[in-house]
Amino acid sequence: PKSDQNVCIICQDPYSEGRCVQLSYCSHILHYECLVGWLGAKEDETQISLNHLKCPCCKAIMRCDNNEDLVAILEPHKKLY
Repeated sequence: PKSDQNVCIICQDPYSEGRCVQLSYCSHILHYECLVGWLGAKEDETQISLNHLKCPCCKAIMRCDNNEDLVAILEPHKKLY
């Protein structure tokens, strides 16, 4: 997958270090583990916000249709929209 960046926007490490996932809507690439951590950390915040469901790069609503594990994680959150 192509991207205009060479590092994961969340951890700032190169893509070669870890499993990557490409978001379906905006095509940004992130480390799978970083994205799961991002979703989990934001879920625990006391302030009600759905910003954790947006791409950390461009703020588009996250879609990961190409990754069944992430679809399962995102699905319950998306019902809040």
